[in-house]
Amino acid sequence: MAVPPPRALPAEPIGSLLQRLRPSFQRIFSTYRVPAHETEDIAQFALLRFLSRSEEIRDPEAWLVGTVRNQCIIYWRKRLKRDELLAAEPPPLAAPAAGQLRVEARADLEKCLRDLAPSERRLLRLRYVLGLTTAATAARLGYGVNRTWRTQQRLLARLAMSLREGRRRPPSATGG
Repeated sequence: MAVPPPRALPAEPIGSLLQRLRPSFQRIFSTYRVPAHETEDIAQFALLRFLSRSEEIRDPEAWLVGTVRNQCIIYWRKRLKRDELLAAEPPPLAAPAAGQLRVEARADLEKCLRDLAPSERRLLRLRYVLGLTTAATAARLGYGVNRTWRTQQRLLARLAMSLREGRRRPPSATGG
């Protein structure tokens, strides 16, 4: 088994190199606004990488400064990604539970719609099932556009209130 040759140590002692680079590191950490408790980890990582590759590095000072700068960028990318994940909405309900809720909500809505006056059901059907505009719905019903829009808004509000309160019979807007 061949023994690898010993690594060549850097020409300058590590302690004096780090002492000379301390102001540069502090400037970089300040520029990138890296929290104080993270700066040691970044500097230590750069130093370990430097020691493992010291024989390949021509300019230790420039290499260490560049590595610290790159690690600051990587730190923020990871932190932003983590913050995005933490801020994301929780996953939706499981499919069966969401499906069951949807079925129950639809049944409740159908009960409320059955209790509406025929003219009110017709207005909602023209607007939301057939997708007609308010003007086209008004023309079909023989109403003015403003009346149609106000009636539709009142109907939607009553339906929403009925569904929230669990009532089966919303009061009629047209009185009949």
